[in-house]
Amino acid sequence: MVLTDEQQALLDGSGGEVMAKVVKTLVMYGETFGAGRMAPVTSAYGHTVISFGLGAMKPIYDLYDTLLSGGMVLYAACAMGRQPACMLFSRHIDSLAASGAILGDVWTDVSMPVVDQLGDAFLEQVQTGMKITVAEDGAVTVE
Repeated sequence: MVLTDEQQALLDGSGGEVMAKVVKTLVMYGETFGAGRMAPVTSAYGHTVISFGLGAMKPIYDLYDTLLSGGMVLYAACAMGRQPACMLFSRHIDSLAASGAILGDVWTDVSMPVVDQLGDAFLEQVQTGMKITVAEDGAVTVE
């Protein structure tokens, strides 16, 4: 992901440790979903604004609840040291798993390899008790 000089400085810690983690989280989300760069925030407020009194907004509230709770469950497992050894996906990683893995990596310093797009045949071959190794380059072997 290409960063501006200002974004890179924040990532490197010019705005403090918390801001560096926030920027790292954004960069990891962007890279996970193929973003080439960050988009500028054009709102003076810099956040999502929704009308809480509108019943028509219920699907959006449900989506927010799902995203927050799904990613937070995996993050909480990482924070307690109870995360999976790795996560393997036959297709693209889903946004809930990605958010939990990214939050766990950035905010708890827990490393949990995540490999996606392995294909259905690969995951059908894996059986309970087999040893799975994930190399630094993302190569997955099964014994």
